[in-house]
Amino acid sequence: MRRSIIVGAVVTASVLVFGLLGQPSATAIPARSLPAAGLPTRPDPSTFGTTTCYSPGPGPDLGTADTLVAGVINLTGSGSGFQGKVMMTDGAHAASFGIQYDTAAIGGGAFSNQPAFLSENVSPGDGYFAYQDWCIGKLGTDIPVMMAYFATDHTLAFYVAGTYIGSQFTYLTGAAQRGVEANVKHNGDSVNLTMSSIVIGSGGFLWSPPGVAAVQTPQGFQISKTSPSTQYYTTVNISGTASSFGPGQDWDSNTTAGAAVAFMQGYPTGNASLPMLRFTETPDMTVDRMGEVLAVDTKGTLWMYPGTQTGSFGNLVFQMGTGFTNLDVFGPGDIDGDRIADVLAIDKATGTLYLYSGNGSLPLNGRRQVGNGWTGWRLIPAGDLTGDGKPDLLGLDSLGDLYMYAGKGNGLFAMKVKVGNGWNGWQLYAAGDLNGDGRNDILGIDSDGNLFQYAGRGNGTFRMKVQAGNGWIGYTLAAGADLNGDGLADIIGRDDTSHALYFYRGLGNARFKMKVQIAWGW
Repeated sequence: MRRSIIVGAVVTASVLVFGLLGQPSATAIPARSLPAAGLPTRPDPSTFGTTTCYSPGPGPDLGTADTLVAGVINLTGSGSGFQGKVMMTDGAHAASFGIQYDTAAIGGGAFSNQPAFLSENVSPGDGYFAYQDWCIGKLGTDIPVMMAYFATDHTLAFYVAGTYIGSQFTYLTGAAQRGVEANVKHNGDSVNLTMSSIVIGSGGFLWSPPGVAAVQTPQGFQISKTSPSTQYYTTVNISGTASSFGPGQDWDSNTTAGAAVAFMQGYPTGNASLPMLRFTETPDMTVDRMGEVLAVDTKGTLWMYPGTQTGSFGNLVFQMGTGFTNLDVFGPGDIDGDRIADVLAIDKATGTLYLYSGNGSLPLNGRRQVGNGWTGWRLIPAGDLTGDGKPDLLGLDSLGDLYMYAGKGNGLFAMKVKVGNGWNGWQLYAAGDLNGDGRNDILGIDSDGNLFQYAGRGNGTFRMKVQAGNGWIGYTLAAGADLNGDGLADIIGRDDTSHALYFYRGLGNARFKMKVQIAWGW
């Protein structure tokens, strides 16, 4: 049967013309603010409280980070000053990042008497002390924070709610200890810090779940750890009121009297259990302007492999969740409107469609049902098809009929609308921008294994198909993201016999560079 697309009363069998816009190329809008520096910025109105944070541009390649510590902060307190942060130290140098409230903040009036995202990066032996307020935060609210260390260029990078906000030079030579700390400024000041979903990472993997290896508790402070509710989450609470500062002392002149620290210790999560059951590409989840690869191993663990400028996988491999053995996984970008890339999954047994809210590079948040009846269907996260700025979905059923589901921007979708039929034997992929013209394209593989590109016109129509490859019988393809950050969408393919995984760098105009093997045993 020849495939056909319905456009009003016109039926065509050769060109896709029904309004596909493809998968969005970016999902999380970075947020950073340092107004006094005069940085080129773009406002992000979705940040916390009444603040507006700003973006300085793309962050470092998080896939090449040597170590990181992250968690979801919820901070309250009273008095003249209090803090809650994640931290790392090599014994001679230390760095931390989180939220501070200070009646006389180092950033001056803009950051005094209100919570602010703060980084502290100190090396006493080198005479180096770098304190920086970045932008206004919010108390009593769950906010993901992360600090990553890059040994090659001695850089720390800071992230809020999965978005990059800035970097600093550091004298750190490693991170022998990582953890969570809470501080107060004067006697009588109080703090209550809950840091949940704590993860630490180094040596190529996230360490989960981290436990409390040691604590530093000055007089008047308590530290408690909640056993993780899943394999991945650990929660630490630090609370107390300072009483041991000497006359005239504060948290700068006495760094221990008001500082409580929980040093975290974990064990590498280990390698994926190969071969992979399934995999897909996803738009940027680590806020470095490069897409990622999501893969489910034979134990049902969902892994995220960050993209890098070379197309190979990065240093760190992120475990995003478990229990995905019978779930088909898709990377649609930001579905629920929080500017952080999400994950969709279909239960192959029941046909239930679930949304897992993204959490940056942290494990996924809990799922919620957003659809049903998807047994035997192919889901295509094709981007905004209706022009309202909200990502939509395409669905291809077992009869070859193609439907559109208009997104509502809150994780839900409108009733399906039929947009085509006769696609039996074809596989369709939302491919991102393959030719660098700023418009999203799609890929299709026919029953003979021929690969075709349909270039988007940017107005909901597509140009005539252009052959982009052949021989895709016995291969599994994944598309839809720019994995190396060059502005052109790339594809990966697995030889289903040898289980070798290859990277095909996009060159534009339906052309790809010769394949490069990037993984074995997939």
